[in-house]
Amino acid sequence: MKSFKIILLFLVIGNFAAQDLSVTIYNQNLGVVKEVRKMNVKKGISTIQIGNVAEKVEPTSVKLEMNGTVLEQNYKYDLASLQKILNKYVDKQIDLIDEKGNFISGKLLATSGNSIVLQNENLGLTMLPNTQNYQIKVADLPEGLITKPTLEYVVDSPISGEQNLNLSYQTGGISWHAEYIAVLSSDEKTLDLSSWVSIENNSGATYENAKLKLVAGKINQTNEEVAYFAVDAMPMAKSGGRNAQFEDRNFFEFYIYELNRTSTISNNEIKQISFIEGNNLKIDKKYTFSSYLFSYTNKDDFRNFNVTVKFKNSKENNLGVALPMGIARIFKKDGNSLELVGEDNIPHTPKDEFVSFQLGQAFDLVATEKIISQEDISDGVTEIEKEILIKNHKNEQVQAEVFQSIGRNFKVIDSNFEYEKENTSLKFLVNVKPNSEQTIHLKVRVTN
Repeated sequence: MKSFKIILLFLVIGNFAAQDLSVTIYNQNLGVVKEVRKMNVKKGISTIQIGNVAEKVEPTSVKLEMNGTVLEQNYKYDLASLQKILNKYVDKQIDLIDEKGNFISGKLLATSGNSIVLQNENLGLTMLPNTQNYQIKVADLPEGLITKPTLEYVVDSPISGEQNLNLSYQTGGISWHAEYIAVLSSDEKTLDLSSWVSIENNSGATYENAKLKLVAGKINQTNEEVAYFAVDAMPMAKSGGRNAQFEDRNFFEFYIYELNRTSTISNNEIKQISFIEGNNLKIDKKYTFSSYLFSYTNKDDFRNFNVTVKFKNSKENNLGVALPMGIARIFKKDGNSLELVGEDNIPHTPKDEFVSFQLGQAFDLVATEKIISQEDISDGVTEIEKEILIKNHKNEQVQAEVFQSIGRNFKVIDSNFEYEKENTSLKFLVNVKPNSEQTIHLKVRVTN
């Protein structure tokens, strides 16, 4: 019993709350924790224990700085559980209490799952195949088991007394991602963009009143150990007032977003914090149709055009900030309610680049393809004549973008519409009046 109390005393000392706590979270199920613990340390060589660390800590990443020398580090993670406690009590006395308060006492001979075998001097062997309706009582926590992951150090201190211990470590089980909500205007010429960051903490620890940093970008990781960044001593730059709670800066080839207040990140929690906002962003709505030169549709078949909206992430367009990757949900008002019109993903997008949302397919804008002729005019040279019929069933004019993928070596022999050559494809912009149709007629010579 005495030895158990000594172990408990060590844990209590090491579990004092961090004086200064910061958490840096990456997109890749990775976090870096930096904290200051205040503890009494004896002069000379002694053992100290630090508890309340993340269950998914990477032991090889732990670093402890103190007034003295760290001689040895041990990561203890043999956590107490019902089965582990019972295993430690084999050949020892335990008590079972049933629902009516009756006691069954004896030496534990075997335990497996919900079944146990007891030896009693008067009753012989008592075998219980199912202990689900019993309470099990033991004297104390067996030596060697702990209730929380604990870092144990052998240290050599030049003085006795209270000192600050600077602890840092890397942990899995924690990540963050962004979610965007875009609301289209009634004329579909602008949108309002708002966003949240979601922090998912399953690391096995709660970080109270932590300074929070989020890193956007993909860092390289090895199977053994991931080095982490020291990102404390860098000047911050505000993002033009479009990010009320976070300040962002470029760091190496990534971006860091720092919350301008402390926040508690509880274990087994998804925390959402409001993030970037931009209003009245000018957009382009596009209808696109892509296919291969040699593809066609059956006589009565058609394919719908895809619908995308696109905007420039620039200061002139009321944004111009680094947008981390995340899912975007796009809405438009139908009367007094907002209705979902599509979802898409935003990649990591720097300022002054374009963001495109693919929303789905246009109901009233379709195309059919027809091969008029195909002729091999010499070895490895083919001429193909094709028609693409665009049908607009809308009550408004649209501009249709049609892409034809061809290959590296080709020459356009004839086309009834102007086109742009984009690498191995042709791009047509075709205006189609309401409830009417247009036909692209194209003849191409392809060399294999």
